[in-house]
Amino acid sequence: MLALRYAEAEELAKRRKPRDWTAYQISDEVVLDGLRADREQWAEYKDPQKRNAALSRFHKYVYQWY
Repeated sequence: MLALRYAEAEELAKRRKPRDWTAYQISDEVVLDGLRADREQWAEYKDPQKRNAALSRFHKYVYQWY
């Protein structure tokens, strides 16, 4: 989930950069900085196939009790 959020945050930062100061959101910058700092912990999930497989396993595990 962190790898997915990182990709979304990077894309958002690229779209907002050329705009003026009114598009700036400090929360987006804080999230992106935090994700970049902890990149080594979730880097293996940057690959969408690995990420989707891990999420699928997680969902199967969680929903077995419903």
